[in-house]
Amino acid sequence: MPEPTPNLRIVGEGERRRRPRRGPGPAVLLVGLYAITFGAALWLLRGQALRPRAASASAEHPSRPPAAGPAKTMDRRDLLSGTGLAPEARQEYLKSLATDCCDCGCDLTLAECLAGEKKCVRGVQMAEERWKRLR
Repeated sequence: MPEPTPNLRIVGEGERRRRPRRGPGPAVLLVGLYAITFGAALWLLRGQALRPRAASASAEHPSRPPAAGPAKTMDRRDLLSGTGLAPEARQEYLKSLATDCCDCGCDLTLAECLAGEKKCVRGVQMAEERWKRLR
């Protein structure tokens, strides 16, 4: 009686040997590790961006008077929304932001410059002047 050989089979001339299935190679593992690291970095940066910032030093320490120094410029979001103006003045202010051009050389309206050009300080100054004039 012949001996049983269940795991062996005869391979013909035109047939290729089947390779045993292996796990992922080192390149796949490195790409996966990079993706996990990149995702973690984005998650941490998003967490820092969503964290509320302190309004000012006087808000943290109410007994301390505000620091003397140059006048702070208004926030770009407040300038774009016209916060603190009466409804009629706000309408006129927003219209002037939409029609007047910034003179910093960007060839944008003041509203576009405030929204898109983060480095432009001239647009902020011009918008503040219009805001103060209508207040």
